[in-house]
Amino acid sequence: MDVLRTADATGMASEDWVVFVGPQGGYQMIADYDGSLESLTWDKGATQAWRVTRRGGSLKVVGKTMAGGCELNADTRSAGARRIPPQSALYRLL
Repeated sequence: MDVLRTADATGMASEDWVVFVGPQGGYQMIADYDGSLESLTWDKGATQAWRVTRRGGSLKVVGKTMAGGCELNADTRSAGARRIPPQSALYRLL
């Protein structure tokens, strides 16, 4: 979620991404994939898959594995305020 939140802050071109782990273990990404996450198992041999959807100021991640699934939601509108560096130095040069 942190990587995708950072990608959102830099202006990802696509609103929808699918990320999956292929049969050899590497991560692969597909922009604007219309198929189901389950179909990646049959079509690409995926062992895990996530659909990332960006709408307005929010990110939604839906994950699927053979054992089950999960859903994460994050509000990215307030994320910019957390990235502002502090106004005072955290160290001092001598």
